[in-house]
Amino acid sequence: NFQVKRSATDLLIFEIGGRSIKAKVREQPDGSIYVCVGKSVMTVFGTEEALGLRLRLEGVATIMLPALYDPSELRSEFNGKVVRYLQDDGAVVKEGDPYVELEAMKMIMPVKATAAGKISHTRGAGSIVSAGELLGSLELSDPSKIKKIVPFTGDFVLSAGAGDEESADLMTQVELALDGYVPQREPAALVQQLFLEAPPYLYNELATVVLDRYLAVEEKYVEEVRRNVSPDQAFLALIAQNKESLDNVASIALARSQLAARNEIVLSTLRSVRAISNGAILADLVRRLGELPSEHGFGEVAL
Repeated sequence: NFQVKRSATDLLIFEIGGRSIKAKVREQPDGSIYVCVGKSVMTVFGTEEALGLRLRLEGVATIMLPALYDPSELRSEFNGKVVRYLQDDGAVVKEGDPYVELEAMKMIMPVKATAAGKISHTRGAGSIVSAGELLGSLELSDPSKIKKIVPFTGDFVLSAGAGDEESADLMTQVELALDGYVPQREPAALVQQLFLEAPPYLYNELATVVLDRYLAVEEKYVEEVRRNVSPDQAFLALIAQNKESLDNVASIALARSQLAARNEIVLSTLRSVRAISNGAILADLVRRLGELPSEHGFGEVAL
């Protein structure tokens, strides 16, 4: 079981084999990704290729994550021209034996068989091939010995070591959740802890920030939903209005993807301040919440 959640713009949480791993990630100007996991820091370059994803871990190694893996298919690893086959059609080759030569960038490079078996040519000398294109097929000598890609089982042990994790303050975590990032704990528990630790004189200020941030997204969305028939049409209208700043539309879409959690934060906030705060200060915000339609996922918040 493998899941990834984004809890902030630069924080990913991986759930792998029952373990939770936090990774700080940041895109660099050269297109690489700066990754920090525990005490381990690394720069990663990723390239989407026909055969899969190639990751270059700076100073460590290059790893190929294949999109497909079938050892009976012999495919080109790069763009080039077939110079000649090194094994006759129908000949038996061993794993690792060069079976064809390709020319690329005025260099002749051999391509090796991924398994043992009887080879069949699929192209001819002089053929132009692209990366991932089929060059030959194998009748495998022993299919039972072929490595297969299977789901991971067992414990996943990370050797990066525990780092000094910096947890964002509670209000920042609430704001990130309102922006559509996956909260690191249950939304209601997060809000309850926020108000439990805050002095009562800050309750109105905290509640105002929460409700304002929620309404800043939903009132824009609802305005378009009321004019148009469907949510899709509403987003098309928002895109048309924000052609020069599509990040604004992306922010609304991200926030709405976590609407249930955001609703929970609003409701928990209202419960937390109900008995203590000055209701008059929040009256306008509560009125605006009440004007949201009961449909489109607003549910109890609108009531």
